[in-house]
Amino acid sequence: MYFPPSQFSRRFGTQFFTVEVPEHKVIEDDEKSGRYVVYKFVVKRGRQEKVIYYRFSEIYQLHEYLCSTGAGAIASLCKFPAKTWWKRYDDRFLDERRQQIEAYFHQLLSQSRKISQIPYVRKFLMLDKFVVKEWWEE
Repeated sequence: MYFPPSQFSRRFGTQFFTVEVPEHKVIEDDEKSGRYVVYKFVVKRGRQEKVIYYRFSEIYQLHEYLCSTGAGAIASLCKFPAKTWWKRYDDRFLDERRQQIEAYFHQLLSQSRKISQIPYVRKFLMLDKFVVKEWWEE
């Protein structure tokens, strides 16, 4: 079950999780595509934490997938940041987009418990990579 970061506690068991997007990084890659931006996702489940980096295109791909499935009604109601025609690397724009991505995930995951059960979403957030114990073992 999803909790917003403001309501989440590490004391919660592994059946509860939260998602934060605390920062972005500009990556310099001369071999492939030059410069690009990744967004840092921190997924917390109980006392455990996973850090994942995604490019905007990967996040957009998840959104497009959700819009094409039965969850489309929910995903299309959540405000997803707009794509841009040109690459932008200024901190103000990237931080604003980071906040919009975080708000999108909070809104999406708060709308329905079923969203976090979709295999693509579970894989994206690495929810199945956590060590899950029964509450009495923790």
